[in-house]
Amino acid sequence: MNKELSGVDLFKVIAAGGVVAIHCGVPFLEQLGRLGVPFFVIISSYFGSLSNPVDNE
Repeated sequence: MNKELSGVDLFKVIAAGGVVAIHCGVPFLEQLGRLGVPFFVIISSYFGSLSNPVDNE
């Protein structure tokens, strides 16, 4: 499964910039960056579960 999700990739770039802004103390982007960490956790969990399915047997 090698589908390109350009919307997800674009938001990952924006969220990464926001996380950097948190550490640099940029006021407006700092608020945006606070959404970045939960986004990365949710997206990583979702795509991780697709690549490693759990057998219920």
